[in-house]
Amino acid sequence: MKYKILSLITTLVVVFNLSLSAKDISIVGTWKLVSQKITYADGATYTANESALNQIKIYTPTMFININEQKIPQLDNQKLVVKCAGGHYSLVGDSYEEFTEFASYKDYKDLKVKFTLTMEKGRMHTVGALSGKDGVQTIYDEWYTQDETPASGKSLVGTWKLTAQTVINPDGGVYRADSVSTNMRKIFTPNTVVVIFEKVIPDAGNQSIVTSCAGGRYTLKNGKYQELLDFASYKDFKNVESDFKLTLEDGKLHTNGSLSVGNGQFATYDERFVKAD
Repeated sequence: MKYKILSLITTLVVVFNLSLSAKDISIVGTWKLVSQKITYADGATYTANESALNQIKIYTPTMFININEQKIPQLDNQKLVVKCAGGHYSLVGDSYEEFTEFASYKDYKDLKVKFTLTMEKGRMHTVGALSGKDGVQTIYDEWYTQDETPASGKSLVGTWKLTAQTVINPDGGVYRADSVSTNMRKIFTPNTVVVIFEKVIPDAGNQSIVTSCAGGRYTLKNGKYQELLDFASYKDFKNVESDFKLTLEDGKLHTNGSLSVGNGQFATYDERFVKAD
């Protein structure tokens, strides 16, 4: 009897530890793809390492963003974002799914992503199937390393949606927008911010498509906020300068300050956001 009780306790401890370790997987942050193997439906394969890959994966506690960059010969080989997609994800144990809700290409809502996700020696490993509208499955086997940039603003982590915006241009002209006219998100991890703009595109069957994507590191100290862009879908983004005051009040985000628009000129932005996780 004593042996049976000890066996039961041992079993419960093992099960508890297994479930605890599954729940303990934390992927919040910014991850860079270091290797990839793709197996197509016809059996053909493609492999690449970090020297040929420019892919970033960004996670909040509830949402993901995939960023793909490419050098553009027509723009002096500047590296620009050529593909951006994101939405909510589910991670239960090592079972991982993505639910794409915005992207820079059409028919993204037909994508189905089901992977196994594990952590090994500080690296993230995902392997599983991606299928589209035609149902054809492609197998992706990918390894990522995490960006170790120190955290700047843990209180900002999550997804924020624009509710109001006032822009005063250098010539004095004023532009105003709200959540109806402008679909804009700011998505924060502890050390990275991504800004997403969407528009309804008639040529894409009136689907809402990501038309601008930019992001990188940010700093926040004593209410002073700056964005330091590392990637974007438009040229010369490295020259963009920002200087904002940021406040959080009653779950709402308010940023007010200046953003460079070229030729040494600055526009003033006053923007308000609400949490939209």
